[in-house]
Amino acid sequence: MQTVCPIHIPLPLEVEERIIDILESDVKALRVCALTCRAWRIRSRIHLFKAIRLTDRPRLDVLSHHLQGLPFLATAIREMTIESSDVILAPLSLRLPSLRLLHVRDATLAYHHSALHAMKATSQLGALYLTRATFYTAMDFVRFIGALPGLRELRCHHVTMKSIKTTNTESILQKTVTIISKRCRISTLQVSNFI
Repeated sequence: MQTVCPIHIPLPLEVEERIIDILESDVKALRVCALTCRAWRIRSRIHLFKAIRLTDRPRLDVLSHHLQGLPFLATAIREMTIESSDVILAPLSLRLPSLRLLHVRDATLAYHHSALHAMKATSQLGALYLTRATFYTAMDFVRFIGALPGLRELRCHHVTMKSIKTTNTESILQKTVTIISKRCRISTLQVSNFI
């Protein structure tokens, strides 16, 4: 009895990459593809790293480790959600040249002013969503927004300033928005519960 041996005919790389591209929104399938063979790993990782979520310092450390070993991943990251005050924004944003959307949730934003100058020079961030975020002063908020020259969309929900102890938050908000509108070219501004 003769056994039939299947013949392996490799697909062209373009076809393999197109198959992976079709799976771009299926995280489970992309993880399987990344483990299938070396040829599929890079393309799968590019899609897996398009949108990332950092919830604590250990996840930031894992991301930093990946970026050191695989520098091409830095250009793959387009969207990032940060849900922790442990994550330091400025150094991270310098390492992500393709970052377009940043969502900061449940965090106190503290930074050194020299980091803002570096962000201003390198950031391509087009959209910033702040949800339950805290700044120390209204001016810190203005400086942070001003350090993002490409910012076109700003959404603030439940943003607080630690130093504001007044009931006249409406006037502070109005002054803050006026300063921001002079410094930036924001086309979409959505604010709710700014305290």
